[in-house]
Amino acid sequence: MDQDKTPNSPKEHKQDGASNPRRSSPYAAAANQLLARGYCAIPALPGTKMPGDYVRVGSRYTWRKMGQWTKRFIDAPPTPAEVDHWSNPNDNQGVCVVLGRASGDLVAVDIDSTDPALIAAVEAVLPVSPIAKFGKKGKTLFFHAPGFQPVKLRRKDANGQARPVVEFLAEGNQTVLPPSWHPDTGRPYRYLTEQTLENTDIGELPLLPDDAVARVDAVLDSFGLMREATAAPRVPRQPRQPGEDESAFRKMNDLALEHLDAWVPALGLPRCCKKDGGYKAVAYWRDSGLGPMPVEQRKLNLNIRFDGIKDFGPMLGYTAIDLIIAAGVAPDPWQAFNWLAEIFQHVLPDEEAFLAEFEGEVKPAMGSASTASGLNGATPPPGMNGGTPPPPPPPPQAKRLPYFNPWSGFAAPPFPVETLPDNLRQYAETNAEFIGCDVSALAMGALGVFSGALDHRIRLKLKRQDKYYVHPNLWIALIGNVSAKKSPALERVIAVLNKEERKRKSEYKRQLAQHLANEGKKSDAPPSPARLLLADTTIEGAGKVLEYSPGGALLYRDELAGFIESIDRYSKGGDRPFWLQAYNGGGHTVDRGSQPDRDIENLSVSILGGIQTEKFAELGKALTSDGFLQRFTPVMMADATFGEDDSDLYSEQDYERLMDSALLVPAETTLYMTDDAIEIFTDLRQRLFGLTQVTEGVAKGFNGYIGKLDGLAGRLALLLHLAADPKNRAKEQVSLATIESVEKIVLKFIIPHAAIFYRMIGGASGQDPITQLGSWMLTCGKDRYVLSDFGSNVRGLRGKPANEVQKVISIFEAGGWLAPNKNWPLTTEWNLDPGVRPYFAARAEKEKKDKELLREIMDDSFNDRRNERIEEQRQKAEARRAAGPRYSNRSRDAYDPPF
Repeated sequence: MDQDKTPNSPKEHKQDGASNPRRSSPYAAAANQLLARGYCAIPALPGTKMPGDYVRVGSRYTWRKMGQWTKRFIDAPPTPAEVDHWSNPNDNQGVCVVLGRASGDLVAVDIDSTDPALIAAVEAVLPVSPIAKFGKKGKTLFFHAPGFQPVKLRRKDANGQARPVVEFLAEGNQTVLPPSWHPDTGRPYRYLTEQTLENTDIGELPLLPDDAVARVDAVLDSFGLMREATAAPRVPRQPRQPGEDESAFRKMNDLALEHLDAWVPALGLPRCCKKDGGYKAVAYWRDSGLGPMPVEQRKLNLNIRFDGIKDFGPMLGYTAIDLIIAAGVAPDPWQAFNWLAEIFQHVLPDEEAFLAEFEGEVKPAMGSASTASGLNGATPPPGMNGGTPPPPPPPPQAKRLPYFNPWSGFAAPPFPVETLPDNLRQYAETNAEFIGCDVSALAMGALGVFSGALDHRIRLKLKRQDKYYVHPNLWIALIGNVSAKKSPALERVIAVLNKEERKRKSEYKRQLAQHLANEGKKSDAPPSPARLLLADTTIEGAGKVLEYSPGGALLYRDELAGFIESIDRYSKGGDRPFWLQAYNGGGHTVDRGSQPDRDIENLSVSILGGIQTEKFAELGKALTSDGFLQRFTPVMMADATFGEDDSDLYSEQDYERLMDSALLVPAETTLYMTDDAIEIFTDLRQRLFGLTQVTEGVAKGFNGYIGKLDGLAGRLALLLHLAADPKNRAKEQVSLATIESVEKIVLKFIIPHAAIFYRMIGGASGQDPITQLGSWMLTCGKDRYVLSDFGSNVRGLRGKPANEVQKVISIFEAGGWLAPNKNWPLTTEWNLDPGVRPYFAARAEKEKKDKELLREIMDDSFNDRRNERIEEQRQKAEARRAAGPRYSNRSRDAYDPPF
């Protein structure tokens, strides 16, 4: 092997890392050699194992998490300029290699174990790899495998928690390489072999066999490692040839896949629903990849179709019998087969023959490993050797989630800037640092301005069959105290449209003056240009502008509370119908009595402005049944910080170019989603619908806001899709990556901000029944409650009808506090979960002290007032005694009648 071999690839990179003494970081030391061998080397964020990017923020560059790196480097390495840029700083940035197509179909097999025997056994069933690395434990082997997909083989540890023991890292994954420093050990990664990726071409690595996963899976079973509740990945069944003798298992599995309706609903899978000719459901027996969350909020990753069963979370395949066992319907394959046989009235095969056939198909023997012990090393099922069948195992216990915390405060999460296209992300981050305001304000404000720049006749179809379209207008309210720097943020994002508006007005005046100078008539003067901004919020003023602006306009108000409160001020009928129509768009006629009617082709308006927290009491009045306030997306701004003394000229120019490009997108543009994108979007809509069923008691108006989020999610998808490149993206479909970004924005940013907003509106008068109810249950000393307890003892629930009290209680049921004694027809008794008070022990102590202090203050105040009244009465009595009789004889005589 020639370590100095010169690459003949057009993507070769000059190895200049040693020529610059400043380039002493792990990335600088290894990147160019890796790239010269055809591997896609990108930097690792200093102190982590995730890809990082060196970006400019304000007046300086800094390391940030690299967004969308799987898309950015899917089939091409970084450019020499990027490599040079990442190599220059000496911040100990690591080096990682993107696996899959980007690196010539490179695959890494990561063995995460400290057992030398297990490691050796895994290596024994795989081809000998000339390259292995070590990080914290185990080792990582490298192979060449075109088209290989990532797989995690999970087993239970000593605590019963499932974790990956062996991972096949491939397309969409990356792995950190030497000489990077491991963040947990504080020591560098190292190669265990003489050969390294820096001196080995991809063609010199052994080819990973197709059955590698099955081989390693069998090794893990032979070591007695317990599986998760779900079955491990199975070897894909080979297509049968005509006349092939089918086994009982294959016959039963085919029969089950051909008649899904006969058995899938009987499994009782959470949120199971018919879809695309099959069923989708939640694989509840495993944890969500996004962390602990209620089943109602999890994705429908389990696909059950005529052509197979697959869990798209961990990418695991199932047979029908696998699924029955995983769902807890049967404890072993024999009983699962019996269960299906009863449904299909199928003739049962010989038990021993069936088990042998079953094992031979789903778990092929390897070496000396025996398959006679049953699935996953279990003993033969009851009935084979006589004996009484054991009782069925208890259903899998759900992992204890943290209790709902009513006192979690109003700390809103920041906007996930990694979901934005690079141009908007850079603009939001640099200007937030320059102004010293919350980056969420710049991110959402920029999206609001972008929505105003786009023609509101552009649309995105949200369903395959139904004519459900959304348009790009948004209503955004930046909410914060007087010092949150709302106005500077708003002025910064709106400046580009102000500039374009002035330019249009100036050009129109020039054309009109030229027309009149040529003795033209006013009747045939050039038409007024379409407006981008609205200033007048009356129907008369707005209608006049929008009559000549079918592409819509943006209403910008530094303070929105006055506008929201006064929209009914100008006419008896009220202006609300006009503005409700302006959110949805479409034709509208303004009938204003003696004035001529105005026919507006497309009444559509985006709104952007700020609201001070002191105005919440006024906003509470706007929570009417028509949902006007719920059309606004609230952004709860964090406190201001010190602003830098420099801004990024390039990000400003990119922002202006984006808005200029938005103005050129044709009005007739109709966008569609890709098939995989619409699947995820449909799942998001389903999750949002599920939230509407459980959020009625959170705060007044919040449930109505959740009900409008599917439309808002569609608008965000349209905006994020076009924001990357308006000209070219207008001709492309909305991708899966865009919908995933929308999902993150909605679930991790918009919903938490809205929950805080509506709770604060509801608490403007100082009454928050949620926190009051939590406080009372912690300190009352009772463990069992009836409905009247809550109405009598919780101030915010006094006088409320039973259904309103039930809505608040339901939050504590869903949050793990309360367990109903009776669920039908109406719950009237509850028990407090025994773990609540220990979990909130510190909070309970604080609540008790606060109540004792309040009681003391109230007692002292009452005693003081009583003593004051007593003293006042005593002084009055003394004054009367000192004054003597009220009337003298003389005075009474003076008033005697004169007769």
